[in-house]
Amino acid sequence: YAGKVAYTYKGEMPENTSIVLKDGTKVINEVAFYGCTSLVSITIPDSVTSIGDDAFRNCTSLASITIPGSVTSIGWCAFDSCTSLASVTIPDSVTSIDDYAFFNCRSLSSITIPANVTEIGEYAFGYYPAISLIEHNKYSNFTIYGYTGSAAETYANENDFTFISLGDAPKP
Repeated sequence: YAGKVAYTYKGEMPENTSIVLKDGTKVINEVAFYGCTSLVSITIPDSVTSIGDDAFRNCTSLASITIPGSVTSIGWCAFDSCTSLASVTIPDSVTSIDDYAFFNCRSLSSITIPANVTEIGEYAFGYYPAISLIEHNKYSNFTIYGYTGSAAETYANENDFTFISLGDAPKP
């Protein structure tokens, strides 16, 4: 497991750090890399099945993430405030994306959501905090790519985001 606050015990993370998690890692636990502002890239092995709550929250230098095809869930605030995050690849294996998972990712202008995702939590994509911190603002040009009749389309419609269909949702 990539455990709770994985780098705290090792001191300050050096600038422009890239991490390769060990093969066999099963879970990235909650707050494992919370606040690692110098983390620019991470390689997640195919053995990881879930990304926990706040796992990469405030990793402000993380520019892209490829989630492996073994991951089925992305936790609450997992990538919240990853302000440099401009590219995310979500695999077909993911079925749930929790509330605020990609909240305040101001460099992320679009997301492609696979048909297998059946649950998308509140403010998961396309939002940032308002001054009051009670309300949330929407990014005006945020686009969701997904399948007609899927959770992606429902989320886009409910939140008034641009939705671009990739076709009809595949039949199970």
